[in-house]
Amino acid sequence: MTMEKKLKEIYKVNDLLVSIKKRSIEDFKVNLKEPSEDTADRKLFLDTIKTLDEIESNLSIIFDAGVDLSNLETMFFQVIENFLYSIYNLNQINVIHNYLYGIPFSDKAGVPVDSKGKVLNPETPEELWNAVQILK
Repeated sequence: MTMEKKLKEIYKVNDLLVSIKKRSIEDFKVNLKEPSEDTADRKLFLDTIKTLDEIESNLSIIFDAGVDLSNLETMFFQVIENFLYSIYNLNQINVIHNYLYGIPFSDKAGVPVDSKGKVLNPETPEELWNAVQILK
């Protein structure tokens, strides 16, 4: 490769980096705040996610008090995850797992993204529902 070609490649990369730096992180995230249709499935999903959040909070309080329920907790969450696997696809499970636990459900899963490569980062149960619907 000639020096001229190398320089052109470097300029292309630098131009790309500059254009990325000029954009806001919001340009790379999906807007999940739009309200969705209020269906029975949506209500059940939201109730389940809110309950799981509450259970997770209470388990940490119980653990801090010196009570170890980790064996029971592991089995309990395994049952819930089994139901999730029977209902949702792997991308949907990944975004749910990311929301609940702050990490992907496996090392291979990575950050949840939509079909255009925009990041799905729900911050509320309602946004999580919207993200799950996008990943159908």
